[in-house]
Amino acid sequence: MNMVRKLRVQKKMTQDELATRSGLSRLTVVSAEKDGLAKAKAKTVVALADALGVDAGFLFASSVNHE
Repeated sequence: MNMVRKLRVQKKMTQDELATRSGLSRLTVVSAEKDGLAKAKAKTVVALADALGVDAGFLFASSVNHE
């Protein structure tokens, strides 16, 4: 499970709630959960991290697939 989605679910937020809290569109949240953050803009990563209550570096590093 993608780290953005994992944290969102842990915090009992919907994608719409995360979008609102981060100031991003729901489509951006869906994309971050589906495609990861490798191609995301830095401001998107920071907005998601702030909304999820984590450090942006942690969120980005944790979204890398090590399988």
